Amino acid sequence: RSNKLANYVMGSLRLKEGDYLTAETFLRLSVNQERPLAAAQNDLAEVLRRLQRSDEAEKFARDAVKTAPELYVAWETLGSALLDQGKELDSAEEYVKKAIQLSKEKNKIEDVRMQITLARVQIAKGDLGRARGTLRTIRSHQSELSKYDLGEVEKLQKATTKGK
Repeated sequence: RSNKLANYVMGSLRLKEGDYLTAETFLRLSVNQERPLAAAQNDLAEVLRRLQRSDEAEKFARDAVKTAPELYVAWETLGSALLDQGKELDSAEEYVKKAIQLSKEKNKIEDVRMQITLARVQIAKGDLGRARGTLRTIRSHQSELSKYDLGEVEKLQKATTKGK
């Protein structure tokens, strides 16, 4: 019960399975240990975001970027949490772009999942033209996406075609 790595792994697996309540339990056990793992803080933020508790998600995402500023997914999660709250959209976009840049530096290729959030920010800011371009980029890499991410792309595609 008190092994932060084991609890992180169990929580992360439950997150991937979509079992958010169990994931939250494991991830909270992990982050409540001394010197929590940034990945656990980030995954807890993502779980809370998916449970529509974005204000709490923002707190854990901010903790994750403080713990490990090079963890690109934490910057994306932070941007998503702000976006979900409809606040600080310029900051949200800045954080997502930082995630994309860090992803390129770390992986030598871009993690296309970051582009999904960028498209969400662009739509929220009313920049549908840029969002459509971002979605074209995502579509060319859709085989790399999870079922959850593909569902998000479909929602975004519909949002950019309204009123056309």
